[in-house]
Amino acid sequence: MKHCNLSETDRKKLNSYIGFALRKRGAIIGVDGISAAKNIKTVIIDGNLRENSRNKLQKALSDGNVEIEIYELTDLGAFVGNPNVKAIGITDKELGKVIIATLTKY
Repeated sequence: MKHCNLSETDRKKLNSYIGFALRKRGAIIGVDGISAAKNIKTVIIDGNLRENSRNKLQKALSDGNVEIEIYELTDLGAFVGNPNVKAIGITDKELGKVIIATLTKY
């Protein structure tokens, strides 16, 4: 799990990417939704996500043959307009790569 401190410019980029993923139905919000999905490529979690939820995600995602990268941000819910959101799963591989490129700068 990688912790990220984004610049304001990269926060805006990430906000656009997540917004695009939501509009094209390429994002799944929440631990339960991500755990039930079979096509997740990238997962971003809030730094305040509890340990049992982290373990649930890691267990559910480790069962598939998909390479998963998990990134930790604070205030993740701000990107989707709901402060209670603690995890976002991206299903589009290429969009996941762009998001990863933004996050791996830090």
